[in-house]
Amino acid sequence: MSGGKRYPGGAVYELIQALDAKRQRGRPDILVYRKIADTGISVTDSQQRHMMNAKLDAFEAFWKRWFVSEEGHFRAGFQTFKRPEEFEELLEGHLRSWLTEKGLLGQEVIWRVAERGAPFRGLEPYERQHADVFFGRDREIDRGRDRLLAAAARGTAFLLIMGPSGAGKSSLARAGLVTRLTQPGDIPDVGIVRFATLRPGAAATPHRALAEALFRPDGLPELARGDSSTPVILAKTLETDTPVAVRPILAALGRIRTDAGEARLVIVVDQLEELFASTMTDLTRRSFEQLLVALAREGHIFIIATLRSSDYGALALESELLALKDAGATLDISVPGPAVLADIVRRPRVVKKPKRV
Repeated sequence: MSGGKRYPGGAVYELIQALDAKRQRGRPDILVYRKIADTGISVTDSQQRHMMNAKLDAFEAFWKRWFVSEEGHFRAGFQTFKRPEEFEELLEGHLRSWLTEKGLLGQEVIWRVAERGAPFRGLEPYERQHADVFFGRDREIDRGRDRLLAAAARGTAFLLIMGPSGAGKSSLARAGLVTRLTQPGDIPDVGIVRFATLRPGAAATPHRALAEALFRPDGLPELARGDSSTPVILAKTLETDTPVAVRPILAALGRIRTDAGEARLVIVVDQLEELFASTMTDLTRRSFEQLLVALAREGHIFIIATLRSSDYGALALESELLALKDAGATLDISVPGPAVLADIVRRPRVVKKPKRV
């Protein structure tokens, strides 16, 4: 450093080089963050303790020269954080603001209300058809996708998304993960991915809800060409014999093999807590749990379930589900913060009336 002193570390060297460049050429723009959580200093290793104290003293001297004087006067702007999650949220918000200021955030998505309805769903979840205006969850989508595929490679293709009510679990599963996994080439060596979304309490039994979801156009309508030719017949098969129940689903997947590779199926069991309702019999619930285990371990089917974190205690009492969760993967999400909410609200460009030509 100027005056012949050694740099306290590589990060300080890079920062000072950037500050010098900013003064001389007007770039780069610089964001500074300082972690203020206590650091671990050994009480038994005196050599390590002396070395750490020396480094901290050198850093404090640097900090007082460039950012805060001994009198407490600010020389330059900076942000502080204690936990990595705080840093992650701060950095994302500041980077998005910087990208917006520079016009580099990318084009807004034009959503014509007259043709497609409102882009903001209120209390309803975003569906796959809303994927192009589903913003703010890219990080969770990446994590969920990677964890699900890693769990599948271990033999249990199951992902449990947990979070408080209102955190956006359903939208993340339906509009985020389903859209990502069904994109051509997202899953290696897979040519086409179908999906089925259900709520366990949406029909007389969760088996019937699954059967009806599978017969929808985006699911496996090819089932109609097999022995389980209607949702009613398939639901009875799913309820009575779990090993046999998987066969018609696999047969239908086999009928849609493409030149790009085999077919796969993504099943979203939304609001898994409905399995624990008082109206659900123990026999029905356990039968459906066993079915989920068989499907997740089959090799051609991915299961994504959402659960309110307040209902985890009920899940923990179900040995089949608990084992499935432990063998698969879990993604914990929280209520969106200010940066995510800003992204959700501002990115779609809403056009209320068609443009005149």
